Amino acid sequence: MEDAALALRIASGVIIGILLSSLLIFVFSRIRTVENVKADKLVMEDTNEFNMKYIAYDKQMMYGTDLISAIGMAINNNEICNLQRSFNPDGRYVPDDANSIDIVFKLLSPVYSREITYVKDFEFDSTTGEYKVVWNKSGEDTDLVFNSGTLYDLQGTDYDKIVKIAIEGNKTVTQKVTSNKVVETDTSGFNDLKLRVFKCTKIDYNNVGRICSMTFEEINT
Repeated sequence: MEDAALALRIASGVIIGILLSSLLIFVFSRIRTVENVKADKLVMEDTNEFNMKYIAYDKQMMYGTDLISAIGMAINNNEICNLQRSFNPDGRYVPDDANSIDIVFKLLSPVYSREITYVKDFEFDSTTGEYKVVWNKSGEDTDLVFNSGTLYDLQGTDYDKIVKIAIEGNKTVTQKVTSNKVVETDTSGFNDLKLRVFKCTKIDYNNVGRICSMTFEEINT
């Protein structure tokens, strides 16, 4: 009789242990599910916020200044991502990084950097009967920056030129004035590119739904 009672207590203890273990597994599973849902929600919110910044450039007509802004934003984003890989990170696109983004563009005609010289002269104004100062263009030197028909992106060999025009931008446009001469210098091609007209032709997403690439092409207007 005592053996039967002991066996019953042992069996009850085992059952209670199994029930408690099952309850703990269920509780931890629920907690893990809730945490996963929260994590997924945060990822989705972050992805949507990221995408919205770039979708703003999904236009059928925009100036080169918009393209330059999109490139600059992508470079800044990639620099932050690349901090994990390098002590001296740049803004290059890294295809296997879910947070990296590439901006691709193609031109109808080449973009040039320019140095233009104006010389001071005097022109007679028949209305006032006086001479007025005019600045006549006396020369222009050009250097090719980007060629037509080529796809440029943030992982190619022209990355440094893209950085120069997008990050330095109009800082590279300078004007030197002397008593009889003005020299305007644009070493990046900023002045040339900013007035071009583009459209977004393609948007690519990675496996988590984040924009990983946008392509822009120059159009005739």
